[in-house]
Amino acid sequence: GLEMVVILTIRRDGTVTNTYIEKKSRDPFFDQFVMKTIQSVDAMPRFPPLMRQQSIEVGLRFRPGELVTAN
Repeated sequence: GLEMVVILTIRRDGTVTNTYIEKKSRDPFFDQFVMKTIQSVDAMPRFPPLMRQQSIEVGLRFRPGELVTAN
């Protein structure tokens, strides 16, 4: 099935500073949907005080059958 993997770099304050595609799906429309969805997020939650890193990289895996819509 289709799968896209995107890597985000997130700073302590929740700002997403870098986004890159590690693996594209075989469907350009799905890839475009995923990237637009990620770009629509203003920020992630701040790191908790005990977390000392200045930034982290997070891998996100997207599959069409696992997408959920909010009502």
